[in-house]
Amino acid sequence: MIVLTGLGNPGLKYAFTRHNLGFLFLDYLCENWQLNCNFKKKFDYYYDIISFCNQDLIFVKPDTFMNLSGIAVKEVLNYYKLNEDSLIVCHDDKDLECGDVRFKKGGGAGGHNGLKHIIDGLKTNDFLRIRFGIKTERLAQIPLSAFVLEKFTEDEEVKYVEAFKKAMRGLEIFLCEGNLNEAIKFVNTK
Repeated sequence: MIVLTGLGNPGLKYAFTRHNLGFLFLDYLCENWQLNCNFKKKFDYYYDIISFCNQDLIFVKPDTFMNLSGIAVKEVLNYYKLNEDSLIVCHDDKDLECGDVRFKKGGGAGGHNGLKHIIDGLKTNDFLRIRFGIKTERLAQIPLSAFVLEKFTEDEEVKYVEAFKKAMRGLEIFLCEGNLNEAIKFVNTK
């Protein structure tokens, strides 16, 4: 069983902000894999269990604000008696250019408070992440906290969709073909 967690903030106010790319990526997968996702509330998260490539996947959207994402992740892993080896976290990354995407295991939080809360809660950073770049010229003009909560532009949306396509294909290589190294190589190659 794989827990695919998209990070974001709950509520319509934040729906199309840069910080909600994790939530949006899960929605993208539901649509493009033609899954009938029906997120239900449990504890501090919304979830759906789906079957894809003969694997059970738990799609998770924390219902806490970003900086408390670790609460929901820990609850899911504990409830299903899983560890960090079953976890993939999808999130925005201020250090990657808008439209870039990376797939990796481990590493630091990179200034991402949601990721930091997960690492602190699990007491490990040894889990998979799919990082979606959000860096644009606008980032230098306003504080980071305002930038991530700002709605993205149409030009950015086009780039995010391309990044989502690439990340989706990487997940297919990992989940359907069982090849993590090839999945990482595919996603990380420009």
